[in-house]
Amino acid sequence: MKKILSGIFKIAKKKMAPKKPTKVKKTKAEKGMKRPAWPMVFTILFWLVENLLTGCSAPSTSQAQSEPETRYETGFMMATPGNYDSADYAVLTKVDLVNGTMQFENMATGLFYTLDYDGATSYEDAHGVGMAAAQLSPGMITYITFMKTQKRLNSLALLPESFHYDEVTNYVLDGHNLWIGDNYYSLSDHVVVLSENGPRNLEDLAAVDVLTFYGTDKSIKSIYVNRSHSYLELTGDSFFEGGFLEVSNRQIVKIEPDMRIAVPAGEYEVTVSAKGCSGTEKLTFVEGQTTKWDVSGYEAEVKETTVSFKLRPEEARIYIDGDYVDSLEKVTLTYGLHHIIAVCDGYATISDYIKVQQENQEFEIIMEKKGSDGTGEDGSGSSLSENSVSDNSISGNSISENTISGNNTEKSPSENEAERLKEAAEEAAREHGDGSGK
Repeated sequence: MKKILSGIFKIAKKKMAPKKPTKVKKTKAEKGMKRPAWPMVFTILFWLVENLLTGCSAPSTSQAQSEPETRYETGFMMATPGNYDSADYAVLTKVDLVNGTMQFENMATGLFYTLDYDGATSYEDAHGVGMAAAQLSPGMITYITFMKTQKRLNSLALLPESFHYDEVTNYVLDGHNLWIGDNYYSLSDHVVVLSENGPRNLEDLAAVDVLTFYGTDKSIKSIYVNRSHSYLELTGDSFFEGGFLEVSNRQIVKIEPDMRIAVPAGEYEVTVSAKGCSGTEKLTFVEGQTTKWDVSGYEAEVKETTVSFKLRPEEARIYIDGDYVDSLEKVTLTYGLHHIIAVCDGYATISDYIKVQQENQEFEIIMEKKGSDGTGEDGSGSSLSENSVSDNSISGNSISENTISGNNTEKSPSENEAERLKEAAEEAAREHGDGSGK
């Protein structure tokens, strides 16, 4: 650079050096004027510097063509709709709105993975209508596209052929077999159980849990626990053994020694009754915790009364707490709950509970003839008037919720006991074909 500048100044100096005057005749005006030399000097300097710098920085055409351009891979890809290299049918297992992530389970393999989502991620419901990330719920069955290398979710669409049942209580879950009302489903090999607090084990579910089911065809892919259960243990309950425990008309359970039952989380009135004695208390149940209740203070003198039954058809046979009784005679029973079964050839069987709570109480039982599906001819099953069995359940002075009836698929937590009594009653009916019990 010093040599370049030195050359420039030499040229400038040479240009500025005074020239030998020529013998040119000047006018009077020209004689009085002196011509400055600096504009020419700066013009020359500017030209030299410009050409010099241009010549140093610009490669020749031949050099530009011979040297290939060097590129560096950064791994960065613009987050724009349509950028993806993978797709999957998956169960949405978690939505983290704070950190902008979603977790999925591959329905075929059961593998879990997490993807980031952003403002360019799109969402659609089962009808193709746009939705927001905040509207998504764990358990939903989806078709997703994503960038596997960047772990970025590109799009999510709810599967059009999927279905769901929200907050179901009327279900029977037996291993991998599920009945919701009259509908049967099987649980898939990779069924995932979810809750607000994360994944759960299938074995941890109880019959009193409130569940949401997601599936395709006849296969359940995921279960979400809306409300889980607590536990109830009785202490000082020897007097009440063989009697019944009621949880706010939601559950009816026969009391057994060292009993521990699952109860829906919440606050309920709980009643124990046996031998004409009963006690009721409001208890609070916390999810995952056990509540103990001492019932020894409710022991009292056994209180009994007589009840009567009116049967239609008259030849029907009734069994109370597993024992055959003559419906033409008054029956002595203790106050409280009793299990009753009414059977008659050609009629829908009734299996339910009655509550004895006053003297000389009367129950009228009207049975319906069996239809082709085993229920009453009108599909509703047996029915009774007040203080009787209505729609295969006891109405009036009775427990009508969570009962078991001949045509009712909803089953209470005392299902096994009721089924055992029902089978015993029907066996007894076959032995006493005339219904006399003799």
